[in-house]
This record gives sequence, C-alpha cells and structure tokens, in this order.
Amino acid sequence: MRKYHLADVLTSLETLCAVILIGFAIGNVPVDYALWVFAAAELCDAFDGICARRWPYPDDGKRRWWRIYAVELDQLSDIAAGLACLLYVSWRVSLTCGLVVLITALVIGFSIQLTVKWPSARRSLTDWGLGSLARWYESVRPIHRLLTWLERHPKLCLALVLIRRYLYVAAIAVLIICMILGTSWPQPLQFGALGALVAIGIFLIFYKRDRLTQDKTPLPKAK
Repeated sequence: MRKYHLADVLTSLETLCAVILIGFAIGNVPVDYALWVFAAAELCDAFDGICARRWPYPDDGKRRWWRIYAVELDQLSDIAAGLACLLYVSWRVSLTCGLVVLITALVIGFSIQLTVKWPSARRSLTDWGLGSLARWYESVRPIHRLLTWLERHPKLCLALVLIRRYLYVAAIAVLIICMILGTSWPQPLQFGALGALVAIGIFLIFYKRDRLTQDKTPLPKAK
C-alpha cells in the first residue's frame, strides 16, 4: 500500500467502525466493547486528515473518483460515526443524553449546513441529480436574502462554522463520557479513562489547531 492511500484507508475504517457500532446497538453488545469501537473511529477521524496532508496523492494525471469527492466522503464518514454512537448511546446507555445531543445537532448543524455551508451542499445535491431542488431552495426569497447577506459577512460565516465544530467536539465528548460512565469498569478505571480522554483532546487540539481558526470550504454565494 502506498503512503498516500493511508488517509483513504483510515476514512474507510471509520465508516466500518460506524457499521460495527450500529450492529452492537442492535445486538445489545455491552458498552465496554462498543466504547473501543467508537474510540477507534475517532482516532481514524483524527489522523486521516493529517495523513492526507502529509502524504498527498501524486499529480500523475490519473482519475481517482474517490478523491474528487474526498471532502464529502470524509464528512459522511464522520457523520456516520457520530450517528452510530448517538444511536448506541440512545438505545443502550441514556436516551436523555442521546436526545439532547440529537436535537442540538439537528438545529445547529443543519441550519449552518443550509446557509453558511450551502455551496458544498448545493454541489452535492447537483451531483446527486437534485439540482432542481437546490435551485428551488435558493429561489425562496427569505433564503435568497439570507445567503446574500451572509456573502457580505465572511467573518460571521467563519465564526458560525467554528462554533459548529466546537459543538460537534462537545457532543462527541458528551457521548464518550456517557459510554465511559455506562461501562462495568470499576470507578478508578472510569476516572482514568476520563483523564485519558482529556489528554487525547489536548493532543488533538495541538495537532489540528488549524481547524480551530480556519475553514477551507467556499462561503455562501447567492445566485
């Protein structure tokens, strides 16, 4: 395997972990095991971007369809892992915790995706043969005005994107904490796992600090 394939392998493994976690939820597998699967998914998510930047694909003229949609596939794998964990926690650990995270994600996540991140959403809809739906969405007058207004305020757009990232991290942390506290481990081991979670969070913040201040996807443009 070439080094530049590593990022794609990690993204695929994250998706596989999501499928396994859903199977664990359906099969009532104890959280002691499910936690490790989700931890593996999050590590894949943490390092696939680092590997993609460290070992990029060569500019050899070859067409690789999965690289054309690399950003979308990476986002889908992240969403799949998050939803799989949310399903497991809601079903097997704490329904209240799962509902709080779900409602927050739906309200804030979709709102930002359909406004600030609309260019990438429009591209995906067009590629999926739903261009007419995207054009109808943009033709709605209040939405058109909102997209036009956001286009004139790029700093606000960036702030909203970063807020969504912070909330995503917070939601993942809440789900992991619920899973740790739901294990059958003795209390000292649970506290140790929580401490390790904090240490890993600090490590990832250091290595992915650009994600806290930058956004490389296009800002909204109204037609």
